[in-house]
Amino acid sequence: MRVETAVRWGAAAAVVATVASQHPNPAFNAIKSKDTLSVLIPNWRFFAPEPAQHDYDVYYRVRAGGRDSEWLQVHAITPRRVAQLWWFPQRRAEKGLFDMVSELITSMSSGIDVVMRGTPYRMLREVIRHRVVAEHPDADELQFSIVRHGGYDEQEPVEVVFVSPGTPVKEAA
Repeated sequence: MRVETAVRWGAAAAVVATVASQHPNPAFNAIKSKDTLSVLIPNWRFFAPEPAQHDYDVYYRVRAGGRDSEWLQVHAITPRRVAQLWWFPQRRAEKGLFDMVSELITSMSSGIDVVMRGTPYRMLREVIRHRVVAEHPDADELQFSIVRHGGYDEQEPVEVVFVSPGTPVKEAA
């Protein structure tokens, strides 16, 4: 066998192995298991190896002068434009908020005390507190909630998954 033929067969086998290993069915993981160092067969699913099943919205309300405001959304998802295929730095803020909320929800099974001491809760509280200080200078207290929904899947029910206790706005960060 000539060297060129062997190289072609090797390249074809690598392409087939790479494509097959991307399939979500666990039966195709046998191919990937042969690459013990994970260097020969790339994993192109690294952006979302476990895709999100839900979207989360964060809402907050403030208490000023003994009266509670309506619930206000912290960050709405930016409507997409064609130019955002190439440049979309605002997506980082959306992803950061989603990651904080996901981590907070993951820790909820440990109890509210653990959640409130955790970094995701404190970061989310401070993001909201920063916004409240800027937009509601007369606010005394804030409270936030996390709502889970199916995104574009309107068959999925909307569910309130977390409501924080009231927090003084002027509290040290």
